[in-house]
Amino acid sequence: MTLARALCAFIAIALPSVASAQNIPKGITGLYGARTETCFGTKCEGGFADTILISPMGEVYARVDISLMFQNGERCEVNKANGFWKEGHLLVQMDGPPACKLHLRFFRGKVELRDDIEAPCVRLYCGFNGSLNATLPKKGSL
Repeated sequence: MTLARALCAFIAIALPSVASAQNIPKGITGLYGARTETCFGTKCEGGFADTILISPMGEVYARVDISLMFQNGERCEVNKANGFWKEGHLLVQMDGPPACKLHLRFFRGKVELRDDIEAPCVRLYCGFNGSLNATLPKKGSL
């Protein structure tokens, strides 16, 4: 076996999900967001912006930045995560430890963010009351 074939075989085994990545559909990159009222104890104040920014990084990859605010000022922040299009959605895999995954699906001008059930990211990126599950409308394109 030549060195080139051995390297290709290794890459196909080590990165099966990236090897099957597809081109990202046009129109999904951009800023998604909404203002939500945030309460500190029993006192509710003005809204904070929940945002998901999806920036193109070539035809297959996108950079994902997430900022979600929760009760008592707790925040979920994911910055500069790399995602790729696979099986009809944007998949973000982070190596950890522990490794975790986020799924972003797009429909009717909105993004639906869901934490992976088997490899959740919430413990790594959120406070006690946070969640990496949200649906936000699109605010603008890139």
